[in-house]
Amino acid sequence: MGEPLPKNFKFSFATPFKELNLTTSDGAVINALHFKADSAKGVIVYFHGNAGNLERWGGLMEYYVSLNYDVVIMDYRGFGKSTGKRSEKVLFSDAQLIYDSVKKEFDENKIIVFGRSIGTGIAAYIAGQNNPKMLVLETPYYEMATLVRQRFPIYPTTLALRYRFQTYKFLKTASCPIYIFHGTEDIVVP
Repeated sequence: MGEPLPKNFKFSFATPFKELNLTTSDGAVINALHFKADSAKGVIVYFHGNAGNLERWGGLMEYYVSLNYDVVIMDYRGFGKSTGKRSEKVLFSDAQLIYDSVKKEFDENKIIVFGRSIGTGIAAYIAGQNNPKMLVLETPYYEMATLVRQRFPIYPTTLALRYRFQTYKFLKTASCPIYIFHGTEDIVVP
């Protein structure tokens, strides 16, 4: 799971960025980074995987900035400097909060929603609730229950799942182009 960071932690990246702290309706703080391209042709709203925090994931965003895209990436509750109790409902709400903040600066036809691993369920949800330019999913899963059954077939783990993340349902409501990237040798998300 995510690794917390102290509130006074200072991020350091080669690419210019601005730190964001958005307060949710239940008083949690969602920490995010907005990486700035010199002449952005759009923005990528990036939902990262299950391990690490923005200290780790932020460095990976420099590649997209080099392609002239701004990138906004958030930490989920309990990850990095983000606070609050997690549930599937609040993760979706937090993601929408980030998306709405990006819409204040960019038209939706300039917004690319990108999800990686666990973030693909959240990204698919956001794309289904909004009208971004496109959705990119890297190492997505059909739904969390299917993934858990594949990883732990002899245990009744799906009964205790806290997160359903039914990506296949969210994709049905997305009206934008969808690009999916996945490797056949992935041992985490087959």
